Amino acid sequence: MVNMANIIHTYEDMIKEQDEKSKEVNFYCQLFFHVASEKYNIGDTITPNNYQSSLKPQQKKIEEALEEYRKEKYPNKPSRDQATFAFKQLSDAYYFLKQHGGYLYIVSLDTKKLATQEGAHIGDMGIVELLMRVPESSHQAWIAKYWEGEILYKPTIECLIDQLVVKEVLIDVKQEPVYTSICMYKTLIEFDKEYRQLLNKVYNKNI
Repeated sequence: MVNMANIIHTYEDMIKEQDEKSKEVNFYCQLFFHVASEKYNIGDTITPNNYQSSLKPQQKKIEEALEEYRKEKYPNKPSRDQATFAFKQLSDAYYFLKQHGGYLYIVSLDTKKLATQEGAHIGDMGIVELLMRVPESSHQAWIAKYWEGEILYKPTIECLIDQLVVKEVLIDVKQEPVYTSICMYKTLIEFDKEYRQLLNKVYNKNI
């Protein structure tokens, strides 16, 4: 069973509590990252890609429940099916890339929308993934936490918005899926040479 105490607070609270050692450069530089199966160039606009059409039945059912709650409680936030997604942490974007394949980009977005969350949403992808593993009787509670902006102890922050603009192409050769288990996350990211090179590249350019 999942311990509800693992949900701690909001994204803003998490930033305040991060110590200097654990902060990543993109918190300072307001960088956002996107993984796509399509190849884009600098300056290109990325729009929603209807990813839900390829979901498995259980995933689709969860997305439908998320959408029903959003329409009732947060109609000004974007539908997940009609939004583009940006990661707030390079490590999360890189791990997603290794799970699903594709290209990796630094992107810009409308930060005013993100700040007010009118037409945008900051949430924890980890909660959406968790819905696949917890009893259905608890789904509504987790769905409410997702749309309220609450996060897990170790969150995967995702930003939902109508469009993104490519600022930089970090990986321009299409990657194939490599990682198969979420429990491998820490070890693989920490010792992955390519990730460390990307991290250094982002630090050097943006600090």
